Amino acid sequence: MQVKCEKCLRDEKVSNTGLTAGWILDILEKHDEKFREAVGDKKVTKITARDISENKGFASRIFKTNIYVENNPDSVYNFVMKIPTSECMNHVMDETMDKDDKDSIKTIVKHLAAFHAQLYNMEGKWKNRFPFKFIDEDFVSMMDKMNATAIKNHPELAEDLQKLDRIVHDRELLEYMLVGCCKDLGNPAFDMARVITNCTDAEIRRELETFICDFYYENLTKFMADKGKTPSFKLEQFKTAYDYATVNQVTWLPMMTLVFSSNHEVAEDIQEARMKKLELRAKFGLADGVKKLEKLRPDWLPTGGA
Repeated sequence: MQVKCEKCLRDEKVSNTGLTAGWILDILEKHDEKFREAVGDKKVTKITARDISENKGFASRIFKTNIYVENNPDSVYNFVMKIPTSECMNHVMDETMDKDDKDSIKTIVKHLAAFHAQLYNMEGKWKNRFPFKFIDEDFVSMMDKMNATAIKNHPELAEDLQKLDRIVHDRELLEYMLVGCCKDLGNPAFDMARVITNCTDAEIRRELETFICDFYYENLTKFMADKGKTPSFKLEQFKTAYDYATVNQVTWLPMMTLVFSSNHEVAEDIQEARMKKLELRAKFGLADGVKKLEKLRPDWLPTGGA
């Protein structure tokens, strides 16, 4: 059932999100039970979105969003949208190409450890309260189309990406990588794996992987100790979780060659050099993902593909 609102509102762009009110309402109506309860059969009269992106998000803008209905001056439903934009992605491209060094990554990982420690120290307030939702079929379809285009442009990526095909399409494997390998916490290494895999070239990533899990765990332990607590998982468990997360994240690297292919803010020869770096990042990332999976779960690879 479509949410009630004026047609002119459905077609209206919400702030500078790039999204129409109709698209936002349809997504909420389809996926969010609390939204349906809050709005009921009332007519939506207004949607506002305030950009709160400063020091938040990764290659995305963050919008605090409010929905209003008829005969009520107050917002009846509030939520946050995280929207990837080409502007943010190009900024990330500039940052990662210019600051692709170990010290920068160590600083980020230390902040992640502090953030995670805060979450673990207050897990009674959030644990088991939020339903876990997997990537839906539409998103997988989008990934398939983008990867097909990336392979067409960079055929040398095809072999290893095909070996990791089940990582993208098999929901049971995805669930294990995101939840099963660390049952109660989800995968605590996913944030770190995403940053390292997407933001560093192979030689930096491989060197980081010789010590970065120990560095994270040492800092997490220190930050949790401030509240008299300790991590509920061992260092070796975290290293295993990191390897699973990295296998998942490398499957995104071919798409990065497309996302950053349209940066027209730098000279053509500079952009050409950057694209070659991204091709190599994807090539070595996929190869290392296959190697990790050969050790973790060779049965997830196609027969004869390891």
